Amino acid sequence: MIIFPQLSYFVFLAVVVLVYWRLNHRSQNVFFLLCSYIFYATWDWRFLSLIIGSAGVVYFTALRLSPAKDGGHRDLYLYFNIIWNLGLLCYFKYMNFFIKSLDPIFASLHINANHLHLNIILPLGISFFTFELLSYTFDVYRGVIQPTRSFIDLSLFIAFFPKLIAGPIQRATNLLVQIQKERVFDGRHFMSGIDLIVWGLVKKLVIADNLAAILYMVFRFEKPSIGLLLAGGLGFGIQLYADFSAYTDFARGSSRLLGFELINNFNKPFLAKNVMDFWNRWHISLTSWMKDYLFLPLVFKLARLPLGLGYAIAVLVSWGCVGVWHGAEWKYLVWGIYYAVLIIGYQFVLKPVLDLFWKENLFTNAMAIFVTWIVVTIGFLLIRIPSLGFLWMRVKDEIVRVGPEGHTRVQLASFADRDLVTVLLIGFLFYSIPLLCSLAWKWLQDRQQWDLYEFYGLRFFLYTLAGLILMIFAGINQNDFIYFRF
Repeated sequence: MIIFPQLSYFVFLAVVVLVYWRLNHRSQNVFFLLCSYIFYATWDWRFLSLIIGSAGVVYFTALRLSPAKDGGHRDLYLYFNIIWNLGLLCYFKYMNFFIKSLDPIFASLHINANHLHLNIILPLGISFFTFELLSYTFDVYRGVIQPTRSFIDLSLFIAFFPKLIAGPIQRATNLLVQIQKERVFDGRHFMSGIDLIVWGLVKKLVIADNLAAILYMVFRFEKPSIGLLLAGGLGFGIQLYADFSAYTDFARGSSRLLGFELINNFNKPFLAKNVMDFWNRWHISLTSWMKDYLFLPLVFKLARLPLGLGYAIAVLVSWGCVGVWHGAEWKYLVWGIYYAVLIIGYQFVLKPVLDLFWKENLFTNAMAIFVTWIVVTIGFLLIRIPSLGFLWMRVKDEIVRVGPEGHTRVQLASFADRDLVTVLLIGFLFYSIPLLCSLAWKWLQDRQQWDLYEFYGLRFFLYTLAGLILMIFAGINQNDFIYFRF
């Protein structure tokens, strides 16, 4: 399989780039599409029919969705498109989960339901390209864009290999428009693509994969303390950010080598001052999709409900969908509801109080960031634990009864665990050094308006430093990107 960050991918990308820039515009699109199909086929060629078929359905229905079309069939084509795309996603991603959830009911009726369980393979990237197909459908229906007459352009928009497996989720208003225009080679843009790829390698191989090895041992403990679990949740947040943003860097960097610009998925999320701020900085392509195509339409539909009830319902539905989008397990739904409750509480309770009494300064900002880290760490823990039952048992075991009156206290970490928690936190800080240096560098760039392209000596130094770091610290065992499973 051709996949980041294996050598096969870089050989594949080099060949694509060399041939691509020797072709004219239309030939570039055809060649790029064929390469994208080859890229996906190296995983499982059978699922090419899924991508091609879905693109075909959306292509033909979108031609009849434009507001300029007369007749009353636009809604029919829209509903068919939604059912088609969500139906495929639900079948491949959620069918086994649905059947498994019914097992207790079948067992109570003394029915053997083992024959109902299906061996369904989850196609790589289906959660991402399904949302891209739906966004194109909605934008055409609303009249935001005109439906493309080129099946090749639409197919390339969906199968575009740098972002095909794990995003960022693209909009037709961004990527399809670029596909339809001629691209001109830009040396500055090309070199910035190499910068992103190198930085992505450091984040993936040095930070994410090493933290994965540490956290694997943490979450193998049979009865970890709550303190140890919280430390694991913090480490997993750092790992997930390094892992997922590394894939985004690979995708954006590879795209820049070919003359494209993909939207960024992250904007310094660990500097967020509240939970809403965090989700405006983390996985931006998903949260903006949910906001534009689900949350805002729901708010509009439910606007007549009193006392902000419509807003609260829209938040619960939207974040429930964000949760189940991430995985077919109950813990993902609970994770989504967790953030929904936090956002509703912030909007209706905390924000009005802060608007009255908040005085922004260095101390209050630092406190806000720290509290947000704690809240987000609990969220990371919810999706990293083996199951909700595991977390519930650990919380119950940590409640220790003391005194004759039966008072309770929560023991966050046993004395035996505290040294281990301290070592873990030091390790997480050590592997976060490149991320902290990156934040400092971006701050200097913004403040001084530096352009790395003009500093050839500095670029050579940074590339050399990155190479040394990779040779010394790159993990022996490479792990798949976490978001591949989504």
